[in-house]
Amino acid sequence: MKLIEDALIEYIDIGIDQSSKLIRWKSDSSNVHRLDIMAARSSAHQGFYKRIEKSNLRTIFTKKRDFTFIICTKENVQYQLMEAVLDEIIVQFFNIYGEQVSSNFISGGMETMFEGFENQIPHIIEEVQKNKVKWVRSHCKLCHSNHKVYVKRSLVENADNYPVSLVYFHLGHGILLHIDANFQVRGTEIVNISG
Repeated sequence: MKLIEDALIEYIDIGIDQSSKLIRWKSDSSNVHRLDIMAARSSAHQGFYKRIEKSNLRTIFTKKRDFTFIICTKENVQYQLMEAVLDEIIVQFFNIYGEQVSSNFISGGMETMFEGFENQIPHIIEEVQKNKVKWVRSHCKLCHSNHKVYVKRSLVENADNYPVSLVYFHLGHGILLHIDANFQVRGTEIVNISG
């Protein structure tokens, strides 16, 4: 799966408040869903990802400092891959603009300082797919099928304990994968889902 070549990413957006558009990258054939962006910005929290699923699209978003980072993809892109892309965009954003950048700084008329960052996004996505995720194979005993599951390297490499647990949701049910430090699946089990 090549996110850029297969046009699987609808858009990536970085903003502060409901109306700001600091950085927005989108594939040529994509539509930006303004209401989803507004919903994400109003409900984003520091330190974890939230999700919106609708109409064959997946959107995840998080907040770091004053900024909300959003990615919207086709429904067949796995969450771990989406998170890895946003993780790296966040790292690169603050590497370029510094940890001191804030909404107060931007409200002073410095919005144009972000011009050009969207040109880096395809390179960041390519780097993530090469070096920031691994995929593991898993067999589902319920649907009797094999699956390729993406896993953020950081999820396993930065784990405090092993095996690392990850739920893979597919075809209306989920399997819990137990992944060791070498990215080997050491066991799976069907899990009940609530929400």
